[in-house]
Formats: sequence, structure tokens, C-alpha cells
Amino acid sequence: MNQPANQIEDQRRHDLNASRRIARGNVGRPPTISINPSTPIQSFWPQQRFLAGLILIAFVGIAVLPDSHCRAQQAEQQDGERSKGFKEPLKVVFVYADQKRAAQEFAKLLKLRRIDTQILPAYDLDEQVFAGKDLIIIGADTTPVWGFNAADDVIKNAKLPILAMGGGGQQLLSELGMQLGNLNVNRGELTTIQPVVEAIFWDSFRPQPTEKGTHDCFTKSRQISIQHSGANASLIPIGHEVSRDDHYLLIAEKPFYLFWGFDAAPDQMTGTGKELLPWACYYTVAMKKFPERAFAKKSEVQHQRSKDSE
Repeated sequence: MNQPANQIEDQRRHDLNASRRIARGNVGRPPTISINPSTPIQSFWPQQRFLAGLILIAFVGIAVLPDSHCRAQQAEQQDGERSKGFKEPLKVVFVYADQKRAAQEFAKLLKLRRIDTQILPAYDLDEQVFAGKDLIIIGADTTPVWGFNAADDVIKNAKLPILAMGGGGQQLLSELGMQLGNLNVNRGELTTIQPVVEAIFWDSFRPQPTEKGTHDCFTKSRQISIQHSGANASLIPIGHEVSRDDHYLLIAEKPFYLFWGFDAAPDQMTGTGKELLPWACYYTVAMKKFPERAFAKKSEVQHQRSKDSE
């Protein structure tokens, strides 16, 4: 049935008036939406859906702004602490084997934290790629790559700090002759890390620990922890399993190697985990650029800071 001409004209006038109220910024009084039973749905829906969408965007935007602004401020504060002493964003190469999508997600995450990251297949290693870079991240999926002199030598000759992830990272450390690559390991599934109290790594790390003093970093992740006990001047314990304080998920070795025991991708990280990885990147680079700071004891630094503020 055709719609009467006077009803069509009334509907158009109603929509025009509503549009004018929104254009004047008068969104505090949303237009009254009325439906004439004789008006076909197809003539009513496009205009009214558009108007309702504008109103919804206005109200939702106002509702989420405070929380988003607060999170942005916290991220900026963390970025400031993390990049202190670094004049420019870090330049990183992320080496992967077959998990390209995960490598891309890591690069995306790090870019949000002011870390420029280039992903590189482990089978296409080239020394020129590492020129001008600050850090190499070795993906957990690269285990089959290492043990061939050509690949090992490219990484060794780069002479850059290395953040070694999971099984692939641990295998490379072994081929490079590092202690972290030749200690006993434990494999399983863990999502939480217990900080080492004296580790300077945790100084100024903003995500607060749980009531138990731990950090929940993943919703799900396989893990490799390196077993270490006793004094060793070359090894810097950072974070261990909750139930075993001699099994480390985060542990560094001089001069500039850091083992990251988790192997899950960013989509399984918590908010804390997404802050922890960039923090680990900056710390690993600091081992080379600022060793006196990276290898200090947390209590000594805090004591000196307290004296300086008096």
C-alpha cells in the first residue's frame, strides 16, 4: 500500500527538526522517536537508526572517557619510567620460525610501548638487519633453527643484547655457550611469577602485585623455568615460580642476556603481562648501556634515593 503524501511530509519534517537539534549540539534532549503504524518500516528505519546511532555514540563516549583517560595516564607514567635514560625509542628485531602471526602481535604490542620492532624469519638471518638496532628478541618457536653455525654466528656477531623466549631462546643460549642455556629446566604451564625481592628489575614497575606479592601475567601459557641455586656473579635472578624459589621464569646473565620463560602470545597476556614484556626489553638493553644501574641491588638503590631526597 502506498504511503499518503501528508504522512511522508510529516515524517521528513520530523527527521529534519531532529537533525537540526543535534547539529546545534542539543544532544542532551534526544529527539522523540515516534512510529506511525501506517508508516512502512523500510521508510522509517534508515533515518531513525542514524539519529539513534549519533545519540548512542555521544553518551557512550562520555561514559568511557574517564576510565580510558586514567588508563592512558598510567601507561604514560610507566612509559616514562621505562624509557628513562633512553633518548629515542628502542629499535628491535624479533626473530621467529613459523609463528609469524604471533610475531606480528608482539611487534604491535611493543610498538604501542614505544619500541619499534621489525620481525624477521629465522631462516633469513642477515647481519645487516641488525645494524643500528638495540635488541634481538628470540621467539619461543625457533628451537629447530639453532645449532647450525651460520645462524648462530649471525646472532653472535651482532653483539646485541638478547631477550630469549621459551624453548627457542633457551636453545640459542645453549649454542652460544651461556650458562642459562646449560642449566636444568622445568617445563609445564604457569601464568604467574614471583618477583625476587632484591632484583632492581622491579624497581618502579607500576602494575601492583597481588596480595600474595605475585604478578599474574597470562591467562594461559606453557613455560620453561631454569633451575638455579647458590651464588653466581654472572647470573641475576629476577622472578621465579610461586611454589619453587629456585626455578626462574625471568633470569639474566651478564653481559646482556635475559631469559623469558613464558611462550604464550600477546592475546593470552594480562594487562600486567603486556607491561612486563616492554619492561624486560628496556632492562635487557640497559644491561649493555647502563650496567651499573642494571646490576645494582634494589635495596641499595632505594636507600640512596631516600638519602638524596632528605
